[in-house]
Amino acid sequence: MDLFRCESATLRTHWVLVVMDQYTRRIIGFGVHAGAVDGVTLCRMFNRAIRGQLWMSKYLSSDN
Repeated sequence: MDLFRCESATLRTHWVLVVMDQYTRRIIGFGVHAGAVDGVTLCRMFNRAIRGQLWMSKYLSSDN
């Protein structure tokens, strides 16, 4: 799982959350949010990223 910030040409901040299987390097999903990120927003982004998956990895690793 990785969370990073992107800024547009109009200086609007967008946050991108990417969930990837570490072993197979397969992207499981991603979430995008415009504006500030708090705990509730981060959980919502994560749930959107993993929605519809039939299986999940046993462990979770984060760069942040």
